[in-house]
Amino acid sequence: MTENVGLVADELSVRVDGVIHERNEQQIEDQIIHFIDLHLDPVFFEGRILLVEDDDEVAADILNQLKQTGYQVSYFKSADEASAEFDAVTVYGSHADAYDLVITKIIFKTGMQGDDLVARIRFNNSFRDGDLVARYGGEEFVVLMPYCDGENARDKAEKLRIDIENLKPNGLNITTSIGVTSIEAGFTQDFEAMFHAGDQGVYAAKEKGRNQIVFVALD
Repeated sequence: MTENVGLVADELSVRVDGVIHERNEQQIEDQIIHFIDLHLDPVFFEGRILLVEDDDEVAADILNQLKQTGYQVSYFKSADEASAEFDAVTVYGSHADAYDLVITKIIFKTGMQGDDLVARIRFNNSFRDGDLVARYGGEEFVVLMPYCDGENARDKAEKLRIDIENLKPNGLNITTSIGVTSIEAGFTQDFEAMFHAGDQGVYAAKEKGRNQIVFVALD
């Protein structure tokens, strides 16, 4: 949310789903309804919303609208407070899915700004610090995960697949096909063999309809 409509293009570039004028009450109401319909369950009213707004009057109006929907709403007056809450939720195990919808002001008087908060929340955290993620070709990526057995690799790949499917940047539906393999300690296969097996898995996932993972065991 912002009073400066000229920020729209810049904010969309950091994968904000939409920008609304915070002084236009009708637009706020319409957009909130749109975002709720897009992101949350309209039948069972399940979902959590994070609201970040330092203007008490604007916050009160939005909170009143959100409370009428019956959804759970967490409200913070600064992006720094919201980021700390998000980190705390992450520590306790529910990662980015802790909130289904984030509504934040873009420009705050002090501290972290709204676009920084969005970038922080969007930070694509499925892997460990020791894992290697690299682009291979135009739209392919390779992930190396040391000390990760086949079962854990499949679990991580499935979580990544779900996270990508749920992103919906600017309302676009995006899916991924993933090939997974693993090599046990003491085996003699090299990186080329692993890469070839993973690549086979990608093609098999695409042939089976895409948006899935396929595990390929090394010979």
